[in-house]
Amino acid sequence: RPLPSATPIPETPAPVIIPSPPITSQERLNISPGEPISIEGRLKRNESIDYIISGTQGQNLNLFVTGEGVLMSLVAVDGEPVDGISEKVSIWKGTLPNDGDYKITLTPLPGLPGTDYKLDINLVNPIPKVIPSSEPEATESPAPTQEPEATESPSGLQLNKPSKKEIKKSFPISTPLEELDKPSKKQIVIPETKVTPSPTPAEETLSEPQILIE
Repeated sequence: RPLPSATPIPETPAPVIIPSPPITSQERLNISPGEPISIEGRLKRNESIDYIISGTQGQNLNLFVTGEGVLMSLVAVDGEPVDGISEKVSIWKGTLPNDGDYKITLTPLPGLPGTDYKLDINLVNPIPKVIPSSEPEATESPAPTQEPEATESPSGLQLNKPSKKEIKKSFPISTPLEELDKPSKKQIVIPETKVTPSPTPAEETLSEPQILIE
């Protein structure tokens, strides 16, 4: 009796997992310079979200994302990265190179079923440069002269001040000694008068004629 031969068991092929296409949503944000905002949300498996913001050349942009397995990329509208360190990061700080729209893309790491996230955005205007102006050299101004205060005469009377000519007449500067001995033209010469003394009584008797009696 022949032995039955073993029939091979056919191998079942491994199931082929076809990845589902990534789901991307998009949202535009209106951001005012100097007013930071925070956005919270949840990413599902194989899902990403794009936030569109408008910026001006020279503005400073600060981005920070938190969440388990969430990465961030900053690209221009044409899809090119802003710089060499703006892809798959959690923090980005820099200066916008051009005017226009910019796209902030959040994506979870592959294999994660889903994760929560928080995105902080702060757009800051550049500080204008102050060009120092050349200051003119300071010139010293002369010190102001103080005028003497006017004093009022009592009872409103005005005092007559002597003129320079009157002062010279009253107080001559100098007179030579020789001229002091000379009489002035206006000097009055008084003539000398001889005073004869009156005779005394004795002299009067002597002068009288004597009469001799014989």
